[in-house]
Amino acid sequence: ERRNMNFQVNPMGTVVEGNMADLLDAAREMHESIFHNVEVPRVLTTIRIDDRRDIAEHTMDKKVRSLKEKIKYKK
Repeated sequence: ERRNMNFQVNPMGTVVEGNMADLLDAAREMHESIFHNVEVPRVLTTIRIDDRRDIAEHTMDKKVRSLKEKIKYKK
């Protein structure tokens, strides 16, 4: 099922942003899907949540732009 979530894949994992309830449902579905698609006895899922409520718009893109400005990133 498609949800209103944005994601970025990077070498260390995948960053997903969206509504908290949708994110947690999606994480549960992804974790459970391994058991249904492959015969494995164990799955480890690691989740890190960054929930910032003091800023109205706090997106992945905005965080990256802010970091690049601070370190004067040129590409």
